[in-house]
Amino acid sequence: MGTLTLLNDITTDLEINNLLVGDLDQVPNKDALRLCDKIAENIANNAPKIDVIYSSDASRIKTLVHKIRVKSKDQALTKLDNRTLEALRERSFGVLNGTALSLASDVFSFSRIKPDSGESVFECRVRAMKCINEICKKYAEKNILIVSHPFLCQIVFNAFLQKDHTYLTEFWMDKGTFSILKFKVVENGIQWEFISGYNAISDTAYTQDKIYSRLVGKERAFSS
Repeated sequence: MGTLTLLNDITTDLEINNLLVGDLDQVPNKDALRLCDKIAENIANNAPKIDVIYSSDASRIKTLVHKIRVKSKDQALTKLDNRTLEALRERSFGVLNGTALSLASDVFSFSRIKPDSGESVFECRVRAMKCINEICKKYAEKNILIVSHPFLCQIVFNAFLQKDHTYLTEFWMDKGTFSILKFKVVENGIQWEFISGYNAISDTAYTQDKIYSRLVGKERAFSS
């Protein structure tokens, strides 16, 4: 039995201006850099002891992972390498990358909609789940941290829990969100069990039902 902590990214200036980032490699803005410390602290306090780190190779993700490592009180974690993978990048929205979010509303609604030169939801899910399944099978008894992007986190989280992968929640749209799941490699694949969900910035803990409820308010604050 292993655990997987799935963490999403930090804010860029494109998002502040209500633009769709997609797989564009945007650096975090100044506010996001300040929030990295809080995210790192909450990961240290609430996630299982981390044995393995994999992440997207995007600049903002590497910045966040660096903060998590250097802010850790666990010397073993500070020495861990972060393995960056293209397969954990955000979904590519093709020609819609960098456009206003309102222009891209339909691409969130149907799993097989594929903007010009971009990916469908289905293609993104296949890419991400293939990568994550391989990681989990390789480290079946370890505590794994995967740091990626909101849309990809939402897709794979729904796949873990066998939900409709086009179903969007406000949980994964908030920065500093992470979930913890147990996993077990079995003969016909991987079995997943939800443990808990958190938002590190608002200091909020979520049950599985609360994540899918689309409610924004706090369920309960967790101790630091």
